[in-house]
Amino acid sequence: MTRPLRSTAAGTVLAIVLVCGHAASANAPSKPKRQVAVTVLRSSDRDLMGIVEQGLVRSATLRHLEDRLRQARVIVYLASSHELSARGRTRLVGTGDGWRYLLVDLDTRLPRVDLLSLLGHELQHAVEIAEAADVVDESTLIALYQRIGVSQRDGAAGLAFETRNAIEAGHQVLAELMGMNW
Repeated sequence: MTRPLRSTAAGTVLAIVLVCGHAASANAPSKPKRQVAVTVLRSSDRDLMGIVEQGLVRSATLRHLEDRLRQARVIVYLASSHELSARGRTRLVGTGDGWRYLLVDLDTRLPRVDLLSLLGHELQHAVEIAEAADVVDESTLIALYQRIGVSQRDGAAGLAFETRNAIEAGHQVLAELMGMNW
Protein backbone atom coordinates (compact mmCIF):
# COMPACT_ATOMS: atom_id res chain seq x y z
CA MET A 1 0.00 0.00 0.00
CA THR A 2 1.37 3.39 -0.91
CA ARG A 3 0.92 6.39 1.33
CA PRO A 4 2.07 9.93 0.72
CA LEU A 5 4.51 11.29 3.29
CA ARG A 6 2.87 13.85 5.57
CA SER A 7 5.95 15.98 6.17
CA THR A 8 8.58 16.67 3.54
CA ALA A 9 11.05 17.83 6.20
CA ALA A 10 10.56 14.61 8.15
CA GLY A 11 11.03 12.60 4.97
CA THR A 12 14.24 14.41 4.13
CA VAL A 13 15.61 13.80 7.62
CA LEU A 14 14.61 10.15 7.35
CA ALA A 15 16.36 9.83 3.98
CA ILE A 16 19.53 11.36 5.42
CA VAL A 17 19.43 9.03 8.41
CA LEU A 18 18.93 6.03 6.15
CA VAL A 19 21.76 7.08 3.84
CA CYS A 20 24.10 7.47 6.79
CA GLY A 21 22.94 4.17 8.27
CA HIS A 22 23.61 2.39 5.00
CA ALA A 23 27.04 3.96 4.66
CA ALA A 24 27.99 2.79 8.13
CA SER A 25 26.79 -0.74 7.46
CA ALA A 26 28.57 -0.80 4.08
CA ASN A 27 31.92 -0.28 5.84
CA ALA A 28 31.40 -3.19 8.20
CA PRO A 29 32.86 -6.52 7.08
CA SER A 30 30.26 -8.91 5.73
CA LYS A 31 29.98 -11.77 3.31
CA PRO A 32 29.81 -10.79 -0.38
CA LYS A 33 26.40 -9.76 -1.69
CA ARG A 34 25.03 -9.28 -5.17
CA GLN A 35 26.20 -5.83 -6.27
CA VAL A 36 22.79 -5.01 -7.77
CA ALA A 37 21.01 -5.31 -4.41
CA VAL A 38 23.54 -3.04 -2.72
CA THR A 39 23.05 -0.25 -5.27
CA VAL A 40 19.26 -0.26 -5.69
CA LEU A 41 17.78 -1.83 -2.58
CA ARG A 42 19.35 -0.68 0.66
CA SER A 43 18.81 -1.28 4.33
CA SER A 44 20.72 -1.05 7.56
CA ASP A 45 18.90 -4.22 8.66
CA ARG A 46 21.22 -7.08 7.68
CA ASP A 47 18.67 -9.76 8.51
CA LEU A 48 16.12 -8.13 6.21
CA MET A 49 18.71 -7.77 3.43
CA GLY A 50 19.59 -11.45 3.83
CA ILE A 51 15.95 -12.39 3.27
CA VAL A 52 15.76 -10.00 0.31
CA GLU A 53 18.85 -11.63 -1.21
CA GLN A 54 17.24 -15.07 -0.85
CA GLY A 55 14.08 -13.76 -2.50
CA LEU A 56 16.02 -12.28 -5.41
CA VAL A 57 17.63 -15.67 -6.03
CA ARG A 58 14.32 -17.52 -5.91
CA SER A 59 11.87 -15.11 -7.59
CA ALA A 60 12.06 -13.96 -11.20
CA THR A 61 9.42 -11.33 -10.40
CA LEU A 62 11.54 -9.78 -7.65
CA ARG A 63 14.54 -9.73 -9.97
CA HIS A 64 12.46 -8.12 -12.73
CA LEU A 65 11.19 -5.43 -10.33
CA GLU A 66 14.75 -4.80 -9.13
CA ASP A 67 15.91 -4.49 -12.76
CA ARG A 68 13.19 -1.93 -13.50
CA LEU A 69 14.22 0.07 -10.42
CA ARG A 70 17.87 -0.10 -11.46
CA GLN A 71 16.95 1.56 -14.77
CA ALA A 72 15.43 4.56 -12.95
CA ARG A 73 17.26 7.14 -10.86
CA VAL A 74 15.76 5.89 -7.62
CA ILE A 75 17.10 4.40 -4.41
CA VAL A 76 14.79 2.21 -2.35
CA TYR A 77 15.43 1.93 1.39
CA LEU A 78 13.91 -1.07 3.12
CA ALA A 79 12.98 -0.76 6.77
CA SER A 80 11.50 -3.10 9.33
CA SER A 81 8.40 -1.71 11.00
CA HIS A 82 6.02 -3.28 13.47
CA GLU A 83 3.83 -0.21 13.94
CA LEU A 84 2.06 -0.25 10.58
CA SER A 85 -1.70 -0.39 10.30
CA ALA A 86 -1.02 -2.29 7.06
CA ARG A 87 1.70 -4.89 6.56
CA GLY A 88 3.72 -2.60 4.30
CA ARG A 89 3.90 0.82 2.71
CA THR A 90 5.94 2.71 0.16
CA ARG A 91 6.66 6.41 0.47
CA LEU A 92 8.58 9.05 -1.43
CA VAL A 93 10.91 10.56 1.16
CA GLY A 94 13.03 12.92 -0.87
CA THR A 95 14.59 14.06 -4.10
CA GLY A 96 17.98 15.49 -4.96
CA ASP A 97 20.44 15.74 -7.85
CA GLY A 98 18.00 13.99 -10.14
CA TRP A 99 17.53 11.07 -7.73
CA ARG A 100 14.38 10.08 -5.88
CA TYR A 101 14.50 8.26 -2.57
CA LEU A 102 11.77 5.85 -1.53
CA LEU A 103 11.17 4.16 1.79
CA VAL A 104 9.51 0.76 1.93
CA ASP A 105 8.36 -0.22 5.41
CA LEU A 106 7.79 -3.95 5.89
CA ASP A 107 6.35 -5.88 8.81
CA THR A 108 9.24 -8.29 9.26
CA ARG A 109 7.31 -10.39 11.79
CA LEU A 110 5.64 -12.08 8.82
CA PRO A 111 6.77 -15.55 7.74
CA ARG A 112 9.57 -15.31 5.17
CA VAL A 113 7.42 -16.28 2.16
CA ASP A 114 4.74 -13.74 3.11
CA LEU A 115 7.38 -11.08 3.71
CA LEU A 116 8.87 -11.63 0.25
CA SER A 117 5.41 -11.57 -1.32
CA LEU A 118 4.81 -8.26 0.47
CA LEU A 119 8.18 -7.04 -0.80
CA GLY A 120 7.10 -7.83 -4.36
CA HIS A 121 3.89 -5.88 -3.78
CA GLU A 122 5.73 -2.85 -2.39
CA LEU A 123 8.50 -2.96 -5.02
CA GLN A 124 5.78 -2.78 -7.67
CA HIS A 125 4.63 0.45 -6.01
CA ALA A 126 8.25 1.63 -6.08
CA VAL A 127 8.40 0.86 -9.81
CA GLU A 128 5.16 2.77 -10.38
CA ILE A 129 6.72 5.81 -8.72
CA ALA A 130 10.13 5.33 -10.35
CA GLU A 131 8.68 5.15 -13.84
CA ALA A 132 6.61 8.31 -13.34
CA ALA A 133 9.33 10.94 -13.73
CA ASP A 134 6.91 13.72 -12.76
CA VAL A 135 6.51 12.33 -9.21
CA VAL A 136 8.78 14.52 -7.11
CA ASP A 137 6.68 15.43 -4.06
CA GLU A 138 3.54 14.51 -2.14
CA SER A 139 1.12 16.28 -4.47
CA THR A 140 2.52 14.64 -7.61
CA LEU A 141 2.58 11.27 -5.81
CA ILE A 142 -1.10 11.64 -4.92
CA ALA A 143 -1.89 12.69 -8.50
CA LEU A 144 -0.14 9.54 -9.81
CA TYR A 145 -2.14 7.23 -7.57
CA GLN A 146 -5.38 9.02 -8.31
CA ARG A 147 -4.70 8.12 -11.98
CA ILE A 148 -3.51 4.54 -11.56
CA GLY A 149 -4.83 3.35 -8.21
CA VAL A 150 -7.75 3.13 -5.88
CA SER A 151 -7.95 5.47 -2.90
CA GLN A 152 -8.44 3.92 0.53
CA ARG A 153 -8.75 5.35 4.01
CA ASP A 154 -6.37 3.71 6.45
CA GLY A 155 -7.56 4.76 9.89
CA ALA A 156 -5.17 7.09 11.67
CA ALA A 157 -2.64 6.78 8.85
CA GLY A 158 -4.89 8.78 6.52
CA LEU A 159 -5.06 8.41 2.77
CA ALA A 160 -3.61 5.30 1.14
CA PHE A 161 -3.69 3.88 -2.37
CA GLU A 162 -3.68 0.44 -3.94
CA THR A 163 -3.07 -0.79 -7.48
CA ARG A 164 -3.98 -3.98 -9.27
CA ASN A 165 -0.38 -4.35 -10.51
CA ALA A 166 0.98 -4.34 -6.95
CA ILE A 167 -1.54 -6.94 -5.84
CA GLU A 168 -0.65 -9.12 -8.83
CA ALA A 169 3.10 -8.73 -8.22
CA GLY A 170 2.69 -9.92 -4.64
CA HIS A 171 0.66 -12.92 -5.79
CA GLN A 172 3.21 -13.76 -8.50
CA VAL A 173 6.12 -13.68 -6.02
CA LEU A 174 4.15 -15.91 -3.64
CA ALA A 175 3.43 -18.40 -6.43
CA GLU A 176 7.11 -18.50 -7.43
CA LEU A 177 8.27 -19.01 -3.86
CA MET A 178 5.71 -21.67 -3.02
CA GLY A 179 7.28 -23.87 -5.68
CA MET A 180 10.63 -23.66 -3.85
CA ASN A 181 11.85 -25.51 -0.80
CA TRP A 182 12.84 -23.18 2.03
